[in-house]
Amino acid sequence: KELTWSGQKVAVETGNAGYGTLRSRLLGVHQLENLATAVTAAELLNDLGVPVPPEAIRKGLAQAEWIGRCQVLGTEPPVLLDGAHNPGAAIVLAATLKKLLGGQPLALVCGMCADKDARRFFGELQGLVKVCWTVTLATERSVAGEELARQAAGLGCPVQTSPLPAALAAATAWARENHG
Repeated sequence: KELTWSGQKVAVETGNAGYGTLRSRLLGVHQLENLATAVTAAELLNDLGVPVPPEAIRKGLAQAEWIGRCQVLGTEPPVLLDGAHNPGAAIVLAATLKKLLGGQPLALVCGMCADKDARRFFGELQGLVKVCWTVTLATERSVAGEELARQAAGLGCPVQTSPLPAALAAATAWARENHG
């Protein structure tokens, strides 16, 4: 298997067929489980008399996208959008980022709803994030950026609060300067 900013490649062989190397634009180790589930579902449809040719499986997996989940918005520097909002999602996000970053430093821009466990979320990213900007989301459910900054203190890195456009610009500039 191979994971890059443009997607993943994995060799797939089941009891029914060998698919060779399949490509997916979906990032994250967890997406390999989803890929396997999709292939299994297609094979079950074949068994039920609904033809799903291997080429349709390859094409579907290669074209699938999940907006807001490990979505690459830019490459110079890499900018990733992810809607992770709980500790479990942070674990998966951290594992994905560790593989993608290959030691590059990470800047985080984060906003959250008030009903989320932000402290545990940030705890899962501790040691990975080198600088953080907290933002207030444009929703009544948002925790204020200043309060979120207090909860992000456990990251062990500089944390500041900014409006979203300024935070994104500052994080992008930081990433360029620090090869992150």
